[in-house]
Amino acid sequence: MITLKKIPRFERSLIDLYKKAFPKNERKPICIINHLMRKNKCDFLAIQSGEENLGFFIILKDHNLVLVDYFAIKETARNKGYGKKSLEVLKDTYCDKRIVLEIESVGLGAQNEEMRIRRKRFYDRNGFISTGIQMCIYNERMELIYNKNDSPIPDFQEYASLLENVLGKGYSE
Repeated sequence: MITLKKIPRFERSLIDLYKKAFPKNERKPICIINHLMRKNKCDFLAIQSGEENLGFFIILKDHNLVLVDYFAIKETARNKGYGKKSLEVLKDTYCDKRIVLEIESVGLGAQNEEMRIRRKRFYDRNGFISTGIQMCIYNERMELIYNKNDSPIPDFQEYASLLENVLGKGYSE
């Protein structure tokens, strides 16, 4: 059984996964994430099976919209259904909010194009579809996707407002 455990700050095993799963230029400093958690603008959720940490979500929160800022499953737990189950539990956890994610755009001939396509298909299979919004984040072309069961479809202004309210003015520009 997969559970999500809200933790007050990064744990060492999850710091290692964070550093392995995300390129340095795409990682927020850990002190910033810890600060956002203290301000209740961010949830750090350990994905667990029993007491074992399998991965994590870092969620940015605003009124009725949440952004899955980071989602990672450790390599030894991949391709075993934990990602799918984790997203199901996440949807139940934030059932009163609309959920959005940023994923790397496909069809751009990127070096990791195959991985991007696999990620997009994973999210498609798990009920996330495109908002039609594209943006450039960390010098990468990204697409905003959302849980298709949520309505109305989040628009760019709501997304930008979430970023500004959580991360501060200028972040969404």
